[in-house]
Amino acid sequence: MDSSFKPIIVHLKTVGVDSFQATGDEGELVTMALVDFGFLLQPPDLKTHRYSFDQLADQIEANFSLDNPRTAAVVEALRVVQNRNA
Repeated sequence: MDSSFKPIIVHLKTVGVDSFQATGDEGELVTMALVDFGFLLQPPDLKTHRYSFDQLADQIEANFSLDNPRTAAVVEALRVVQNRNA
């Protein structure tokens, strides 16, 4: 799924995020996802790229096991927040 809501901003090794609507717990999980898994979104060039929370969730699922409850919670939160803000 590709969405027009792409709040994640990646430039070189820097990962940032625009404002988004989430509960406090969801916001903490999104922050955790950006810190722990943001490296998965490294662009192939020197340009700034934008990504959706779904795109980050897809990359996490492709590279890590959802058998880990923490990883599964992060992926779920990313998808819920994406849907709420799309």
